[in-house]
Amino acid sequence: MKAQRLLAVSRKEFLHVRRDPRSLGLGIAIPVVLLLLFGYVLTLDVDRVPLAVRDLSRTPESRELVSRFEGSRYFQVTLRAEGRPRWRRRSTTGGYWPPS
Repeated sequence: MKAQRLLAVSRKEFLHVRRDPRSLGLGIAIPVVLLLLFGYVLTLDVDRVPLAVRDLSRTPESRELVSRFEGSRYFQVTLRAEGRPRWRRRSTTGGYWPPS
């Protein structure tokens, strides 16, 4: 951008801010609010995902895996399915769920 054009645009913006000082306040306040919102309030961490466990082999390795899921802060074992229940398809979510 040429210097003359840059000077003209900055003069125009200065006149707009002088005419309406609230726009300067909004121009500073909105990015600060968004920075605080995305920096501290919103988090994309995944914690305590409900998990159903069905351990058919019951080997030490599979029990170790299940215990690691139980000890993790990311997963929460909410259901331990025993035996061989008939799973039914839930049409709303597309997943398979144990009978209630």
